[in-house]
Amino acid sequence: MNHGSLKKIVSLGILWLAFTPAFAQENGKQATSWYAGIQGGMPFGISQFSSFSAGKAHAGYAIGLHGGYRFNSLFSLEAQAAWGSLRQGARDCCLDYWLGEDGNRYEAAVAGMNGWEYAALTDRVALQRYGVQFNFNVLGLLCAGSRWSFEISPLLAAVATKSTVQDLDGKNDLLKSDARWHLGAGGNLRVGYRLTENLVLGIYSGITCLTGKPMDALPDCRHGSNLVWESGVRLAWTFGKKAKACRVETIEKRKEDRQP
Repeated sequence: MNHGSLKKIVSLGILWLAFTPAFAQENGKQATSWYAGIQGGMPFGISQFSSFSAGKAHAGYAIGLHGGYRFNSLFSLEAQAAWGSLRQGARDCCLDYWLGEDGNRYEAAVAGMNGWEYAALTDRVALQRYGVQFNFNVLGLLCAGSRWSFEISPLLAAVATKSTVQDLDGKNDLLKSDARWHLGAGGNLRVGYRLTENLVLGIYSGITCLTGKPMDALPDCRHGSNLVWESGVRLAWTFGKKAKACRVETIEKRKEDRQP
């Protein structure tokens, strides 16, 4: 990349930063509002065990609350709290391993110690998440008053996980762990539709990556993943006034209006 091209890119970036706030204020000034709502989804976990194991997908559940403030048609900031549970099983590559009652993984059964083959185990992980999410509505660049929204939403959260290793039927608890706290970072993609002046229905899907030890409390041996993928539905109530609707006029319509 030559110096001239770099200079053009920097100039365009400066112009975008200069005019975007003004555009948002002009087109989104009536979209300012507080909002609150509920959400529910299906989380899947990928750690030492996985929700996608042995040809099966183990869906969990999550319910949550959210509330925030919409600055204009483009930007909003919200706080979230969610609780739920997910289920995982042994990955295909680990079915022959053996989990001892001491919580360690072995290549084969150990004489004189109780244990279980990985293939005969499932793991239930209880989840808590408390976080802050920033939302950027891409459609707000095109029309401030549209009933539709498409948001890109980075997330930062504190996540607690508590693991219970069970048999395949999930009826017997074999091993339990204490709660582990993780720093979670990730993001969501969200599509929303304003059903009424104040009621908004949306769907979302996103990934939260967790720091620290594995969420399933199994021995950390060969898999580096430690994340939750969740998809679900949101319902929110806004407490402000509806933004002005966006008018889209065709060239033909404008010509008709100009004729006497």
